[in-house]
Amino acid sequence: MVITEKYYPYPVLGGKAVAFSDDCTFSAEFEALSNSKKVVLIVTPRLNEATIESMVKSGSANLVCHIECPATAYRVVKPVSNNEQQKIEIAAGLVAKRVQANVVVVAGKHLQEYTCDSFVGLYKGRKFDVEQGSLLAVAETYSFDVEVKDSRISDAKSPIQICPDSDDSSGRIKVNMDSHEIEVSIPPSQFKTYKAMDDGKSVSASGGRNHDLLIGLVAVPALVEVMAKFATMPLDAGVRDVAQYADYKWYAPINSLVAEYLKGEGKEKEGDLSTIDFDSHSPLKVAQFIAGYPLVGAFKRLEEL
Repeated sequence: MVITEKYYPYPVLGGKAVAFSDDCTFSAEFEALSNSKKVVLIVTPRLNEATIESMVKSGSANLVCHIECPATAYRVVKPVSNNEQQKIEIAAGLVAKRVQANVVVVAGKHLQEYTCDSFVGLYKGRKFDVEQGSLLAVAETYSFDVEVKDSRISDAKSPIQICPDSDDSSGRIKVNMDSHEIEVSIPPSQFKTYKAMDDGKSVSASGGRNHDLLIGLVAVPALVEVMAKFATMPLDAGVRDVAQYADYKWYAPINSLVAEYLKGEGKEKEGDLSTIDFDSHSPLKVAQFIAGYPLVGAFKRLEEL
């Protein structure tokens, strides 16, 4: 959300505000980092206006960071401290595509005679009635993009294909690994609901809101079964024979993600489906990594329903 001071009937510090003396400034330094598990936003506010600083210290105003993701409707407000570097962590799956962050100062209570010693020109000495929660200072908006990690499950080139089962009475998920795509079959009535909620692309209009929920319901259980299948294949001198599946097109991307998982765990510098020890790495944990950890996003969506 891009905020500007020009829409307010009282002086707001930041940007091109002309109501404050030139030595009064408000800005923020940002850095965004991300991996398959979380997004980390590093923020350092720089508030330089004596009256507002004093209000923040006394609690009559609040210095906060507002983060919003239009694609997923995620929004959060976190308190921050002036001139201090802070990390704000967001679980993977809650944000995707463009994310916007603003550091702002808001009134912590109703200010009946709000004024600042640094007001200049026509505003010098004037007092304003400011409602609780109203903006007092706005730093420039910081925007960054987050790669949609779970698109590997949902796009047209995904190694997983979700399709209707021929048996509507089964009432369960079926997984077929003996194909170039991992075929995940669900009863036709459930498949109709699935398609109505998500067109198969994580960045679609509905998919952006419901994708994690659907992936958690369908893809994660299927991936657990896939991992469990490999877990039943014995390790011989630390290596299992994966020739049965290695030529299928789904094998290479899934194998690559398992290797990425093992590197992230830090226990094994190199490894893949042919060497992973499922006694040390549960099929469920590996499956959740491959799916992009949809659980947090799924429960967030359920809270909205």
